[in-house]
Amino acid sequence: MARPFHAEDRFSSRELAVAAELTPRNVSLLIEQGLAPPAAEGEGGRGGHRSYDGVGLGAIALLGAFHKAGMELLVAARLAGVMAEDYRHTKGRLPSNLQTYLQRPLNPTPGHQPWDRCLPQFDLDDDYWLHDRLRFHTEIYQPWTALRGDMVVEIVDQTYVLTRWHDLEIGVFSPVSKAMPASPEYRITGRGSEARIAAIHEGLKSFDFSVDRESADALREQEGAYLHAHQNAVTRLRINVGLAIRNSLDRLADDRAGRRKAA
Repeated sequence: MARPFHAEDRFSSRELAVAAELTPRNVSLLIEQGLAPPAAEGEGGRGGHRSYDGVGLGAIALLGAFHKAGMELLVAARLAGVMAEDYRHTKGRLPSNLQTYLQRPLNPTPGHQPWDRCLPQFDLDDDYWLHDRLRFHTEIYQPWTALRGDMVVEIVDQTYVLTRWHDLEIGVFSPVSKAMPASPEYRITGRGSEARIAAIHEGLKSFDFSVDRESADALREQEGAYLHAHQNAVTRLRINVGLAIRNSLDRLADDRAGRRKAA
């Protein structure tokens, strides 16, 4: 039976493996374990018949970056899954930072799209199509290059997960502490299939810190523990999330171009 047709902005499980620099066997294992990104809405299926959207591509790109940095595959999948789901609820998707190309100094005409206006319109929040326009229809796109403002994840001693911004020395806001050099996010406990990812605010009774002093003190204590570990790290993994997502889009574009040429 022939594989079902996928729209250009939908991706097969094989393409997820290419984008994230994972083996097809690894992706199959993730699907079996329920740790792969969810299929695009209305497009679930078995194995290679699943179809994924740009949100799923971003999640698998982060997973692949964690694994490439040395994390166990299942631990990487659990952490990437939690982060992708949190960002899906608050921001719609993990941050690729492609929007930076629409602003100065990268965009020579800020306020205007840097590609031909005759091209079809699309949602600028759609990473796949924004990458397509920038890479194939402008001269400003810089593949394989970190950008100022990329979100960076730092994992300290395989336990503490913090975020910060590449090439930006700005303090991170906390409702209970002074500005911090990095934002404490998650804690990893256990390894392999037993790994668990806990958000820093897990267990707090309230987020109304001006009233609930007990919760404010508990969060402040947690933040202090994260920052102490960060400053006194024996090991520290650094993952550029935005670059990982853009690189995955570049690998996917190269793979599709190669397959079209070979057809």
